[in-house]
Amino acid sequence: MPGKVNPTHAEAMLMVAIQIIASDVAVTMGGAEGNFELNAFRPILINNYLHSALIMSDMCDQPPGIHGRRRRAQQRQAEGEH
Repeated sequence: MPGKVNPTHAEAMLMVAIQIIASDVAVTMGGAEGNFELNAFRPILINNYLHSALIMSDMCDQPPGIHGRRRRAQQRQAEGEH
């Protein structure tokens, strides 16, 4: 059908946004729960912050279309990433 829009890119960006919002909530709650400045929640803060940065950079670095994803997969395979 001509003119039909494939919503997969918008849906993928929405999934990333929801994941980042969830990580932000975890960071906020972890920061609020630290008693006596012991930083017991520091691992969850660092993990969620770095995970959000990674998925945002991956999402912004995605080449559009199937051919761009194929090239990116081949590039990662050549570099030894899985």
